Amino acid sequence: LDEGFGWSFERDDKSIQRSSKGHPTGYFAGGVWAARFALLSPSSITSQGKRGLKDGLLELPKHGIVSCTDAFVYENRLPIYEAAFAEDVSRKLPRTSIALGHQHDETSNDQIDGVLKRAPALRRTWEDTGFRYCMREAKVEIDHVTWSTQNENGYCS
Repeated sequence: LDEGFGWSFERDDKSIQRSSKGHPTGYFAGGVWAARFALLSPSSITSQGKRGLKDGLLELPKHGIVSCTDAFVYENRLPIYEAAFAEDVSRKLPRTSIALGHQHDETSNDQIDGVLKRAPALRRTWEDTGFRYCMREAKVEIDHVTWSTQNENGYCS
């Protein structure tokens, strides 16, 4: 499934529905796969976002900036970076360090667990991308959420 975009999946990727024999059925769940497929249409909002990202990143070298960090990228936006860098064969985009971001809302504590379980499959090292971009960390925004570093037993939670 790698058409130059670097799209890959793990054999145990739960977002890919599989037949009883373990083969992908063609059904892919989740925001990352939805964005990847939306990028196939040049008129989709996702493709428009990719064009905006590329335009913005291309402004940085004009001002002498050769690398940058996007410190809070939602999971379903990562494919936009994948595609933008795959299309940049002339290597004009600056090297970019990306941090997976998740904004926690109080409706579900399972959301954080889900993002953190999916994050290793989304991780990209500099070597994985030909030293174009990396995604090596995840951040969870917990503004206005009551939390503690110790639970009732005195352990960190």
